Amino acid sequence: MRYAEFKMERENLVHTGDLVKFTESQLPMSYYYTITPAVAMSRNYEPYERISSREGEVVDVRTTPRGFYVILKLDEDPIEGETEEDFRRMLKSDRTEEEAVREAEKEAAEEAAEEAQKEAAEEAAGEAGKEAAEKAVKEGSQEDRPDTEQEEKTGQQKADREAGT
Repeated sequence: MRYAEFKMERENLVHTGDLVKFTESQLPMSYYYTITPAVAMSRNYEPYERISSREGEVVDVRTTPRGFYVILKLDEDPIEGETEEDFRRMLKSDRTEEEAVREAEKEAAEEAAEEAQKEAAEEAAGEAGKEAAEKAVKEGSQEDRPDTEQEEKTGQQKADREAGT
């Protein structure tokens, strides 16, 4: 048995177990196949890889982040890269990729929630700090003035020392 992969742009055009027919088209240096009527398209095949049969059984329809892929089982001898084992390995790696995508989406959602929570906390803290500052201005707080005057004296003494040297 040989297997072939076709890219399908829209979902539910074929289903597992369907028998489908496909046509061969020639390019200058390769061939490609189309499940009729314009359901899905294969990759380009070198002349030595040509598919001799014109129908196959849908064994799987894969949904990936890049689209939908139809796997056909063909009644002919396999070629390298299109054996049952190759497609089982590919399916396993697709599932691993899908899990990685789901995990990345979950992490992004968690980070966004944390960021929103942090912004809300900062906004609340900013409002509290603003209220305290307004209160201090209204009361004419005397506590800050000695520090400011001391800083001014220290700065002036430093400037005098530097000018004298």
